[in-house]
Amino acid sequence: MKRHQVVNQSTFATKWAQALASHRPNGVSPGLERDRWAKRRVLVIDACMLTPDQDAGSMRMQQVMEILVGLGCKVTFAADNLEYRQPYVMALQKLGIAVQFHPYASSISMLLGTRGDAFAMVILSRHYIAAKHHAAVRLVARQALAVLDTVSLRYLPQGVSAGPGHGGEGRAPADPWRTRPRCGCPRWSCVE
Repeated sequence: MKRHQVVNQSTFATKWAQALASHRPNGVSPGLERDRWAKRRVLVIDACMLTPDQDAGSMRMQQVMEILVGLGCKVTFAADNLEYRQPYVMALQKLGIAVQFHPYASSISMLLGTRGDAFAMVILSRHYIAAKHHAAVRLVARQALAVLDTVSLRYLPQGVSAGPGHGGEGRAPADPWRTRPRCGCPRWSCVE
């Protein structure tokens, strides 16, 4: 270390003491420190890379993630197959969304195992993705709100049907496809 670095280190520490008080010690959780501005961290797992120019589901999920970013969340997106597909990865990154893909993430389980405790919410999009990853989310991200984004009304949880004001008055329960839990995952916060 050079002589002026020693002098400047104490000057810097004195000048910025108040700001540094809210930081972790040097070298501890640099990934979290890098984004300390984030109010919450959200992981979104979908079946494949979002292609908003090709399908409405991708456009919808991208808009959901943009809203979360606008609310001060650090959003991380991972396709179940960890696909790297341009120009879509770069488009998400330009929106402030971190994208996990192979070879930097070898599996969703690895991603959850290494970073699961940092997420306040995990959105699992589509029932079959939820069925595949629900146990891992509950195991390593216990603190996170697990959200099942059904994408389609066909997969609403059991007992949900059209209620008052939605044409459900005096009718039989909704279509069995809509009332049967298709993913087999208990206790979800569902969005559609």
